[in-house]
Amino acid sequence: MKEEIPGEIWREKAGAFLIRTAHQLWGKHSEEILALLFSIGFSNKFMKDSLFGWNKKTKTRSYKGFGIEPGSVENFETGSLSIPEGIIIPYIKNKILLKLCAVSFNKDNSTRFKTIEGSSETPFFFNYDKSNCNLIFNPLYGFLLKQEASSLTDIIIIDNNEKKFSLEFESILENYEKVVVLLNDVEKLPQNWDNLLKKEQINIIQYNERNFKEIIKEIKMSL
Repeated sequence: MKEEIPGEIWREKAGAFLIRTAHQLWGKHSEEILALLFSIGFSNKFMKDSLFGWNKKTKTRSYKGFGIEPGSVENFETGSLSIPEGIIIPYIKNKILLKLCAVSFNKDNSTRFKTIEGSSETPFFFNYDKSNCNLIFNPLYGFLLKQEASSLTDIIIIDNNEKKFSLEFESILENYEKVVVLLNDVEKLPQNWDNLLKKEQINIIQYNERNFKEIIKEIKMSL
């Protein structure tokens, strides 16, 4: 899959922001958020290797100052982007920062997320040359799946479930013997996916975030 690479200024600004949030995650007063991540199932090593960060408070930046390309957003000159409080998850490929997602927790510890403006629109794609693929729409739980099962399956994380499949992306999925689409209990697939999901090798598994570790066990046993 051909990666869309954000502009140089965006990569510089987003990279500096990521480094600051990574220091915050492993710095003072982060015990509560780390305990939550540990309870979900993440290991210290995986989070550090993946460059997870923690944005303690919502940040606002001007589009221009953050390296957003003119014409890619409305009100470019006067507008601003907002980076929510939450866990910052980067998509880095071949040492190039392609995407930042901010995952926030609701009061019941369910998650919501936002892809930061200027990020590549290319899905997270972790290709390990396997014959099967797991596709998920939540970056946090997609990375938990990566931690637990990357030796067994390729993983695609789509951080915008309204995104249409490109022909290239559809052809990639068709090359797999088995594709598992993971949906949480509030997600719905866009209508334009209907034809794709009628294919024999594609299976849908419904999950809620509280039982996701059990879902991973089932996936691993089936591979």
